[in-house]
Amino acid sequence: MIRNKYIVDNKLIRGSRPLFRDVLKLKKEGVNQIICVSSKHHYVEKLACKLSHINFVQYKRSILDNTFLGFDDYKNITNNIKNNDGKTFLHCGLGLHRTAECVAAYNIFEKGKPFIKTLTEDIFDKNYFGIKYRPQNTEIKNGDNLITRLKKRHSKKVYNALAQSLSNFINIFKEDAKKLQNQK
Repeated sequence: MIRNKYIVDNKLIRGSRPLFRDVLKLKKEGVNQIICVSSKHHYVEKLACKLSHINFVQYKRSILDNTFLGFDDYKNITNNIKNNDGKTFLHCGLGLHRTAECVAAYNIFEKGKPFIKTLTEDIFDKNYFGIKYRPQNTEIKNGDNLITRLKKRHSKKVYNALAQSLSNFINIFKEDAKKLQNQK
């Protein structure tokens, strides 16, 4: 079973890294391309894709070794999805962090979704850090706020890497948000 599976639109599905049997199920759902945004080797996934005649594209990026996605990566991933004649399944490891950033970029590039709206809906509302966050209500039960929940949930190394990845995403798109909106 694919965790964090979410249908974005008729061209894109996001989720966690699929197992062999999951790739076969995705094929039955009309997926003919899988985009992996992870630096890990996915031999079994690649084999399942090859046997199922699914195109496998990998962007070797990891928040833990500071190989973050850049503007060109987001643009290329969006073009891979747009130019695919079927459905694309997009994942990182858990299907939360890099996946959410890629979906947000796809929604900015392809749908012209405003930067702030995609940041709120595609990243924070879709469980980016492993907890639901609603910007209008940062207080979570028992008086814990978002930051204390994040620090409790993740090790310091992982928390810092997630924060850096999100900061990187925001910095890329806040500068280009107006330019991207004008391209549409």
